Amino acid sequence: MSLVSVGSGGNRYENVRSCLEGLGEELHSNLKGKKKVLIKPNFVCTTRQAASSHVDAARAVLDVIKDSVEGTITIAEGAAQIPTSRGFQDFDFEQLRENYDIRLFDLNTDEPVEVELFGRALEPMKFRIARTIVESDFRISLALPKTHDTVIVTLAIKNMAVGGLLKDVHGDEKMKLHQGCRAINTSIAKLAKIVPPTLSVIDGFEGMEGEGPELGNVVKLGWAMAGFDGLAVDTLAAHLMGIDPGMVGYLVMCREEGLGEGNLDRIRVEGVDCVSSLKKCLKFHSTYEKQLVWR
Repeated sequence: MSLVSVGSGGNRYENVRSCLEGLGEELHSNLKGKKKVLIKPNFVCTTRQAASSHVDAARAVLDVIKDSVEGTITIAEGAAQIPTSRGFQDFDFEQLRENYDIRLFDLNTDEPVEVELFGRALEPMKFRIARTIVESDFRISLALPKTHDTVIVTLAIKNMAVGGLLKDVHGDEKMKLHQGCRAINTSIAKLAKIVPPTLSVIDGFEGMEGEGPELGNVVKLGWAMAGFDGLAVDTLAAHLMGIDPGMVGYLVMCREEGLGEGNLDRIRVEGVDCVSSLKKCLKFHSTYEKQLVWR
């Protein structure tokens, strides 16, 4: 069984810190000796905080891991709405430099690594992904629970996978990924093999419903969760949002590929007595029915 640690009942910082501390010594032992630790927030929008990772969640992660990491921690994102630096500035990530040994890095400026994903007819198609993502030896996906306009829900796996695709003067690989519902789900599952999150953290203090991942309505959820099995974390998070994980193409494909535990009955939850009490059914995106054509 895969462990997912859940924190609830506090503020955003407290919930994230609690769920990470619930992973115990395993977290610190897994960090030992790692030289390239990367935290990947989600800045799908650099002008709306509700659609993007909150600095308090990042601060909680840093406070838990900083003493176990040798050297500088990289907080890296390749924003869909450029420039990424605007998100770092307007969402107060720049202030983290005052108290932590970190560097902030725009993945859209990184050297590319070529990977083979899928076109509309599932034919091979070349994409460019940030080298820093590929070469990191401990990847932390700091995600938000949001409904999505193409793949139903965006959580930890998608945050790491799609955020590393480059958007620069040579092209927009993130937009290029949109080759239809079947293709994009298959490509995300492939990217989950190439750049899987080592640690998945979902800050569910608030979530987004409806027209996510950018323009939806904010919903108070009041939880955070973390685990080393990204599929297990995403599966539980989708369930708590009232979304059947079996309807999410890339989660189903990751499960079929053996990339983690996608069976709710085989996920061990710690940190809360009754995780079902945290469930709140969110409104789907208006295109939900069309998104199901991946099947």
